[in-house]
Amino acid sequence: MNKECKTCGGECAVIRDTEDEVVLRCTCCGNEYSYPKQKAAPVPATPVSQKKDGGEAVFDACIDSVIELTCTAGGNCYAGSGFAVGKRGYAVTNTHVVTENGRPIHDIQAYVCGKTVPAEIVVLGDDRGGSGSGEDLALIRLKNPPSRMKGVTFAEGELRNGQKLYVIGNALGMGTCITSGIISDKRRMVNGKPRFMTDGAANHGNSGGPVFDEEGEVIGAIVAGIDNAKGMNFAIPADIILDFLEKCKSIAKDLRV
Repeated sequence: MNKECKTCGGECAVIRDTEDEVVLRCTCCGNEYSYPKQKAAPVPATPVSQKKDGGEAVFDACIDSVIELTCTAGGNCYAGSGFAVGKRGYAVTNTHVVTENGRPIHDIQAYVCGKTVPAEIVVLGDDRGGSGSGEDLALIRLKNPPSRMKGVTFAEGELRNGQKLYVIGNALGMGTCITSGIISDKRRMVNGKPRFMTDGAANHGNSGGPVFDEEGEVIGAIVAGIDNAKGMNFAIPADIILDFLEKCKSIAKDLRV
């Protein structure tokens, strides 16, 4: 803003300052000059959900669906993970989490929503339970699950290489934690079974746990890692899990996904 008179070069003083303009008058010759004020563009409000980091938002939205599993058999204790499906206390994990040397484990404890409750095997996906899926998946049921526990939502659409993902589970049996990564390869065959590969950190105890996309929807379940390869883990894709659950409905009549 020029405070020098354009006519005589005298000094100008402010005589009016409003929301829209500033008016100056030369103290020497009396000429007046008006300068409009520039208004800053309004800043849109940020939705609360977007104020959080992506991983924080996914964790908060999904933690009440993630289950820590502790399975005891023959003096041995095994840790694993799972996730709730539907509203009747059902959950999905890996068959190898709830069996020992191929035999079903009967002492299964599930921790979810701050509460520990017993669980029982309903269907084993390796064909012994009648699902006919031949997959390393198991349907279990929690007894008296917390009312806050909620079933997951499964993602629709094709997986994409490079797609962001989050793994939530009972890593190393030390309690639930979240890690992140991407889909390294959306379709691999592992021991004759379709899987997707991820660089998302997963360890013993994550088995059977959910893999979420950025919307907090399940795109798979962690099933295996490669011991001699750092950072390479595999997951069972959501479409295979849904096919397994559909077959389970012949046994679990009240299962709704």
